[in-house]
Amino acid sequence: MFLTEVIPLTKIPRRRTEPFFYFTSQKLKRGFLVSILLRKKEVLAIVISQKSIRETKLELKMADYQLKPIKEVLICQEIIGFPFLDLVQWISGYYFSSLSNSLLLFLPQKIVKKIVFERDLRFPRIKPKDTKKSFLSPKVFISKIGFLPKKEIKSVLEQGKQILFLFPRRSQKAFWEEKLKKISPSLIFWSSKTSPKNFFNNFQKVKNKEVQIIFGQISALFAPFCDLGLIVIFDPENSSFKAKKEPRFNVKDVACKMAQILKIDLLQVDSFLSLENYYLKLKKKIKIIKLQNENFFLNFSNLKFIERGREEGFSPISKKLFDKIQSYLFRDKKIILFLNRRGVATSLFCQDCGFIMKCKNCNLPLTYHLGVGRAYLLCHHCGQEGGVPSYCPYCNSWRMKTIGIGTQKVEDFLKEKFKKENIDVPILKLDKDSTKTKTKQKEVINLFLSAKRTILITTKLIFNFPESKSHLVGIISLESLLSLPSFKIKEEILRIIHNLAGVAKEEFLLQVFSRGNDFYRILKENQFYPQKIFDILLQERQFYFYPPYASLIKLTLLDKNLRRAIENGEKLKNEIRKMRNFLNIPPESFKILGPAPAFVAKKNKNFVFHILIKENLADFHKRNKILKVLPPSWEIDIDPLQTI
Repeated sequence: MFLTEVIPLTKIPRRRTEPFFYFTSQKLKRGFLVSILLRKKEVLAIVISQKSIRETKLELKMADYQLKPIKEVLICQEIIGFPFLDLVQWISGYYFSSLSNSLLLFLPQKIVKKIVFERDLRFPRIKPKDTKKSFLSPKVFISKIGFLPKKEIKSVLEQGKQILFLFPRRSQKAFWEEKLKKISPSLIFWSSKTSPKNFFNNFQKVKNKEVQIIFGQISALFAPFCDLGLIVIFDPENSSFKAKKEPRFNVKDVACKMAQILKIDLLQVDSFLSLENYYLKLKKKIKIIKLQNENFFLNFSNLKFIERGREEGFSPISKKLFDKIQSYLFRDKKIILFLNRRGVATSLFCQDCGFIMKCKNCNLPLTYHLGVGRAYLLCHHCGQEGGVPSYCPYCNSWRMKTIGIGTQKVEDFLKEKFKKENIDVPILKLDKDSTKTKTKQKEVINLFLSAKRTILITTKLIFNFPESKSHLVGIISLESLLSLPSFKIKEEILRIIHNLAGVAKEEFLLQVFSRGNDFYRILKENQFYPQKIFDILLQERQFYFYPPYASLIKLTLLDKNLRRAIENGEKLKNEIRKMRNFLNIPPESFKILGPAPAFVAKKNKNFVFHILIKENLADFHKRNKILKVLPPSWEIDIDPLQTI
């Protein structure tokens, strides 16, 4: 008789219910498919280990669960094994997720159902390499948007091996497909959202090595590779590479672990050297490859600052910037104006009592918009829309005023100015309000690129189209970029400036409203010494104990009852503190902040509270011992992109 550990192929909410042990008289190998009873329901499961019951008598006596038999052995073949199961176990451990949820990344339900009927539908068997070659440090290419490391790709293809190419957004598919086809026509686009028939066909092609290049987004990481020789990630710091549901993994980190297991190279292609990669470079844990004629840190050489005068009031575009726009239009040149805020104004407030119109669901300020023949307020977080009140709902004052600027306000301002100056020029807008679909966004980009002279007002959507270029690029407001209270916000602004500088063919302007802005002072003083900017930001991160000097864990609770949410938050904080002290972990190595209301204080009429943990423990297994005190009602995010 054997004690068999399995991973159920169904969603398990929290890892504390594991492991799952069953008994059987059959000797089973890792990766076999069996049927088990779980909560009186029959489900499929994958075997991960097996021991003789004689060896585990003591464990069985101490167990607090009733041991059940395996209902049926369905396939006595390895459905999934090395390196895929090894990666499943690492994802589960590092991201504190159930093994089941991690396994379902590789074996989604539509595959699981078909495996039983088609025995050949299984992951390829890969033997661990006996080679003495160890995993090399990841290489990061700093280049212009759209660069492809052709030399490294061709070298791996000549060896007859497969290549995984990952990019963040579906809108970039056609761009990368065209580039990759020039290297090899043997490629396939991997997506979990395709039809079941196409998914199974692609599964077999990748597994049987009928294609050499597998390219796609986040789900392509879990394709059934037969002989993977290289992983390439474009724009590795993009937020789309962070999974939204449990397990909330980061593609860059999982790809790095896969490369370590398979002992293959990992190449990251980025237009900007991230702060954490700069830190790793200083520690000699990563290799940075700067292409010829590329700026190593920041592309600031063509950046000019425009300081607005107080006499210009609150108009979104200063006289200096408008004069520049006019001069480029007279020469039939293209212009891009960047503002990462939609609408006419960021909020509507009462000048007498200070009341701000907020979303009932999220408690965030509502953005003021002008539609066809009407004005309305819109929540950019949940989509709630409402009318504009004539009087303050709190004090009944009529002195309601809009504050802040958005893309719509910039558009209206330019149209009015051009009308006065008798200038006829098309103004295009690229944001989620005016171009909601990817097709519409592509249409706007094509119109902009084909026109002789035109203005494009855009948000960060512009970065989804690497082919976009403009003679003049202007950032409307540095201050609006600094509005989010995020520990990464300054680094994100540097990335935006750097990437927009690459879009500008001739001039690049940054408009500043407040000369006393500390970040503006840092940029201006060190414009030609960009490494100093990185050093200053690293010092800030070290002082406040943020990555790369610490790892972050964000715990989130949603509750309709405010008092209960606060009480549960304090209770969990005390439980975490007790476990930390029990394990003799110094408080300075495991800091607990909160509980505190989230930046988006309400979600679907629930109050949202966060607890933030900053830790620098070397072993995540020790960290997980503390996290086991989490109740099922709390969400967990390891290495969150944002702490708000």
